[in-house]
Amino acid sequence: MKTLRAVRGFLAERNRFEEQPVSGDPVYFALRRARNEGDVETLVQALDDQTDVFTAVRFLGQMEAVEAAPRIVPLLNSPYPYTRSAAADALGELGHAPARGALRSMAQEDEVTFVRASAVTALGRIGDPDDLELLVSLLDSPLYRVRWSAVKGLGEMRDERGLEPLRRMRHRMWRSPGEWFMYRTVLQDAIDRTKGLRGRPEDEPTY
Repeated sequence: MKTLRAVRGFLAERNRFEEQPVSGDPVYFALRRARNEGDVETLVQALDDQTDVFTAVRFLGQMEAVEAAPRIVPLLNSPYPYTRSAAADALGELGHAPARGALRSMAQEDEVTFVRASAVTALGRIGDPDDLELLVSLLDSPLYRVRWSAVKGLGEMRDERGLEPLRRMRHRMWRSPGEWFMYRTVLQDAIDRTKGLRGRPEDEPTY
């Protein structure tokens, strides 16, 4: 497989002689090929390139490349919100418990709402019982993305102690028809998971 540097060099050289830019991004396709071939090393190398890091982090999470988790953790401090969000998502998918402290801080303090939401869901996927109280408290967040990420996170955690808070939230949502209409399936799914009515993640299809 061509290295990312070689692919970028090829693209730059080709564009010098063409009036129109090359359609598509060969670097993206190289990263996708690396994911499909299980080439963790290529994707880890791409974490050092700000242009490619978002895609590389997502693919590492999808591959469940747990060996890459220590390289992803520093990206939680990236100045770029989308990179922080992607890193949190990947660490949740990888179940990387050492990142819990950073994710807890991000879930409560990050200045960007969707980054907080990613951190909340990641904590649920990691599934440490000590994080249940935080997720329950975030059901009352004034930020709707954080609120519903807490719902999803509690569903991912599948801790019976989260069942009653989820039921109370369902009761509250009946007073907000718009939000209830948009998120009722998310809430019911979380309740079902917590009650054990849905299969464990490894038993569920991925798309």
